Amino acid sequence: MRWYDLTRERVGLVFNVDYRMTENTELYLRTLVNEYTDDEVRNKFEFREPRRRRSVSVDG
Repeated sequence: MRWYDLTRERVGLVFNVDYRMTENTELYLRTLVNEYTDDEVRNKFEFREPRRRRSVSVDG
């Protein structure tokens, strides 16, 4: 049996500024920031039958 617990998150920010100083001069600022987090937990359970011991007989 397997069990997974996943948490993924993305946070992003975009910021743009435009400024026209004159007819021939334009200033701009463009930014983009992303942050990713990924958290994962995995569990695995195995169930097996116990091994049987072989009986050894000694004649004597």
